[in-house]
Amino acid sequence: MTLSLQQRTSLKRQGITVLIERGDGLCTCMTRSGRRKYCIEDLVELAKPGFCDRFTAWIGRRVSA
Repeated sequence: MTLSLQQRTSLKRQGITVLIERGDGLCTCMTRSGRRKYCIEDLVELAKPGFCDRFTAWIGRRVSA
């Protein structure tokens, strides 16, 4: 499994930059507190849009329609 561009962008907005994505499911990332290793499954969950993001997108679609 690899991270999509949208997932990487979402993580970057949260202060997590993926440096190395390994085949065994571990990723080395740079965070505000330094380098950390994450499981790719954890990064996928972190990259999911939160309620506020979904609500704001819904409002934007309703206003533009």
